[in-house]
Amino acid sequence: MSTLQESLEMDRLMIHRPSRMHGMLSIDGILIAPCDPSSWKCNDKNCNNWITFQHFDGLIIQGTGSLHGQGQKWWQMSCIQNKSVAILDSKNVHFHITSIRISIGSLGKNERRETVEYVTVRRAIFYTTKNGVRIKTWQGGHGYARHIRFERISFNKVIRPIIIDQYNCPPHQDCKNYSTAVEVSNILYNDLRGTTNSEIAVELSCSESVPCKNIHMKDIQLDYGINGKIHDRHPKSHCLNVVQSWEEGNEMIIQMSLHVHI
Repeated sequence: MSTLQESLEMDRLMIHRPSRMHGMLSIDGILIAPCDPSSWKCNDKNCNNWITFQHFDGLIIQGTGSLHGQGQKWWQMSCIQNKSVAILDSKNVHFHITSIRISIGSLGKNERRETVEYVTVRRAIFYTTKNGVRIKTWQGGHGYARHIRFERISFNKVIRPIIIDQYNCPPHQDCKNYSTAVEVSNILYNDLRGTTNSEIAVELSCSESVPCKNIHMKDIQLDYGINGKIHDRHPKSHCLNVVQSWEEGNEMIIQMSLHVHI
């Protein structure tokens, strides 16, 4: 088990286990991303990810620490995507940590086959991030992201708290439409609460040819607030191509608190 207990400014980090071994990482300090975008030097395929975990079968990330992405300057540069913690080609991953943005993806880039399954994110806190819990895939890819649980999560002034995006495309690029996609299924959101700065709190943009299946939401309470003030109107959701997996039909099975309107 590796433990980080102090404040540390850290550049890009790739953690991978070629033999798919188990691993545990405890973070009890503060990991800080570079503040200046000009210091972000990268030429490989995972440039948009700050910390990447790849090829794990049984990974536990825990602790009372936090990850500070210092995203303000990056958000102002539309040509550069935000930094995130990414999970690629892994299964049995568990997060128990505060102040972190989780991105499962990007999966399927350049028509690759990639798989992620049995991931649990529990007791996390998202504070003033652009994205909260996100599953992101590229068109044309193959494989799956499945059996993923997001539970007991708090959001504070998060712009996009809940996202599934099967149409990932870099800014200012005309991405080609494909009939294949990484399948997203059996996703649970349970006990997610807090505030969002956006009128759209939940975005589920799934493929028409490979729709999302079995997306369960329970006890979701997201309020719309700006500058610390909660507004009377509730945030909305966007839902595209979410279906059941059994034969009765293609009815949505999303269940949400009345605090978010479908």
